[in-house]
Amino acid sequence: MTRNRILIVEDDPVQKVAVARHLQTIGYTAVASVESGAEAVEQAGALQPDLILMDISLNGEMDGIEAADRIRQEYRIPIVFATTHTDRATFLRAKKTQPFGYLVKPFNREELQIAIEMALMDHSVEQHLSETMAEMNIILENVPAGVVLLQRNRIFRLNRAFEDCFELSRSQAIGRPVSLLFKSPIQYRTFVRRIREELHQRGIFHEEIELRSGTGETRWCRVTGRVIHPEDPRSPSVWIINDVTDSRRAEEYIKLSARVFENTLEGVWIADRLQNIIQVNRAFTEITGYDEDQAMGQNPGFLNSGRHDPGFYLDIWTELNEKGRWEGEIWNRRRDGEVYPEWLSISVVRDDDGRVSNYIGVFSDISKRKEFEERLSYMATHDTLTDLPNRFLFRETLQQSLKKARRNKAIIGVCFINLNRFKAVNEALGHQTGDEVLRQVGRRLRQIVRSEDMVARAGGDEFVLILEDLSSSERAVVAINRIMDTLREPIRVEHLEVHIGASIGVSVYPHDTDDWQSLTRFAEAAMQQARERGRNNYQFFTPEINKRAVERIALENNLRRAIDRDELSVQYQPIVDADRGAIAGYEALLRWTHPERGPISPAVFIPLAEEMGLIIPIGSFVLRAACFQLSELHKNGRADQFMSVNLSAHQLHDPNLGPTVREALDDSGIPPGALHLEITETAAMQNTDTAIHLLGQLSELGIHISLDDFGTGYSSLGHLKRLPIDCIKIDRSFVLELPGSNESKAIVEAIHALARALKLRTIVEGVETREQMEYLRGLGLDRIQGFYFSRPLPAGDLQSFKDSAVESKIAVH
Repeated sequence: MTRNRILIVEDDPVQKVAVARHLQTIGYTAVASVESGAEAVEQAGALQPDLILMDISLNGEMDGIEAADRIRQEYRIPIVFATTHTDRATFLRAKKTQPFGYLVKPFNREELQIAIEMALMDHSVEQHLSETMAEMNIILENVPAGVVLLQRNRIFRLNRAFEDCFELSRSQAIGRPVSLLFKSPIQYRTFVRRIREELHQRGIFHEEIELRSGTGETRWCRVTGRVIHPEDPRSPSVWIINDVTDSRRAEEYIKLSARVFENTLEGVWIADRLQNIIQVNRAFTEITGYDEDQAMGQNPGFLNSGRHDPGFYLDIWTELNEKGRWEGEIWNRRRDGEVYPEWLSISVVRDDDGRVSNYIGVFSDISKRKEFEERLSYMATHDTLTDLPNRFLFRETLQQSLKKARRNKAIIGVCFINLNRFKAVNEALGHQTGDEVLRQVGRRLRQIVRSEDMVARAGGDEFVLILEDLSSSERAVVAINRIMDTLREPIRVEHLEVHIGASIGVSVYPHDTDDWQSLTRFAEAAMQQARERGRNNYQFFTPEINKRAVERIALENNLRRAIDRDELSVQYQPIVDADRGAIAGYEALLRWTHPERGPISPAVFIPLAEEMGLIIPIGSFVLRAACFQLSELHKNGRADQFMSVNLSAHQLHDPNLGPTVREALDDSGIPPGALHLEITETAAMQNTDTAIHLLGQLSELGIHISLDDFGTGYSSLGHLKRLPIDCIKIDRSFVLELPGSNESKAIVEAIHALARALKLRTIVEGVETREQMEYLRGLGLDRIQGFYFSRPLPAGDLQSFKDSAVESKIAVH
């Protein structure tokens, strides 16, 4: 058996002899003894011992720890420190060199033997593992499929096939989120939610999905994945990726060709070189009445109607032989004997040698096509739901009306009508009820306007009228009042009564403009003004309305671009614990800074985002930013603080809200109890049952729910008791006149008493003066928020904002 060779590094002669004697006794060979760090490095390279027993305090400028670090980097020889140093600082320095043991002098022979045996064994295991990993790397690099190891949704390791498949080098991919392979964030989030379910149920997932290469090219991939430790949802996962783009495209092309052949509206027959039918499609059967079995083997001439002489068919085959194609109108006969006109195209197919292999005939029933064209023409100009003229026909009619009005010096009015509360009806009663409401509105409008006037549906819940030959602008008011009256009447749908009403905008030719585009746009802008003024009214167009409409359109366009241009940010306003005088948490507040217009008020752009359907992605952005900001605060010693995030009414009724919140919590790592979600009283009352169900699910996760702007909405105590809320937030409107207003005092004290009775916390917002703060603290309110303590802060200022800043505001002067 080979004796292990050990290099002794020791500057104490007595210790050196003792260690050598111990080594000999326990069966090891001391190949050399040196007294300095420099000699240790030199002899390690020259002798290549199996192990080095290293003192820390040595002769010369290099101590044992420095020598060990050099040896580890150059030779990978296991080192056991033998030293009198027991202080933590020395131990931590030594630890960085990754030693295989740390012996404290004095030690006996048994301790030395155990330390050496353990070190040699650990080194052997490490070498074996290294060799195994090298073998695995060789296998991994030569696997033809792409292999990628993910850790916390980031690429941790990959092979050559992955690089080739996605045209990404290791330096470009490692450390980056795996979402870079997906075409969009939405596709990535949908994929993650789906595979989480599969991994939870089966421990493995298989899916074909379109992924994106480093050059932006998309390709179909078959992805197989498995979590390394299924019991740990944050465990690394391994994905095996095969590029199936070519086979997928070939398969889809074959399927598409078959679908096109089978589902095309034209009848198709295919004949062999002897002109015998070998295949027909479904449309052939529907048009001719002959099924496939009856047509197979027949010459296409079996459909002859008898209306054409032999010369007609001779001309067809002559042209086919000369040009390879014939197209024209022909009369044929169905199986039931009916003669019908069809448009027939025949093509000659030749093989590689130029010989005829097939004939393909494509035909359509012209009589049905004409009916279809007439129907299409009608559909192109009319709304299919209400049977009213659509925008296209409205535009054509308005242009003609304006030409006539110019000749006759007449007045024309255009009314843009928007139905009130229609969206709520659609959501509450369903689209079928909504469709019936639109149909009845269309019928009512047609009944009350004159025959020369036109009613059209502009789309959605909007209608538009052309009032012809008005004697004056005031005559339009008569028609508008009739419209308002008829739309105020309830609409019956089965056993329900639906109340709608309308907001109407009016523009007049030639008073407002003389072109149809502006006339329509001005009426729509006036309608928007009517909606903003409380609905159920009408507004005539004015230049001021046009100015506001132009500004609104510009703001809408800017808001869409603001998301892509990172103009949106989140600021954080402290919420103060009134009793402790310390920062309890922060409220996340969305801000928009336009590069030219500067800060845009949330009161302006948040309602706009809701109307444009952007509030869901914007709300998700705020939620994630707030969670990650709180995670940073927790890491920096403020684990007791919470983060409050506002939810809009649209988010509150979004079925994906729960998964979105859970994903933000998982990705940021903050505990659910540290997240507070604020909903307005009005939002909670819009669809109480849905709100209670969704908020209940969030509450079960441990998330706190606050009712914001309390006292400004219309909640009942019954609904309030059913909502799973933890806190009531008193609206700033009740704080403005404190402490001087007795009415405000009464309201605040009553809300506070109600909250205590329901065992809920209270937060008061909008506190701006010391007098307000002292009064509210005197009432025993839980938490206070407002400019008195701090305005909303950028994320970068939170770490420097300390409790001392709050304490100075609360301290008694």
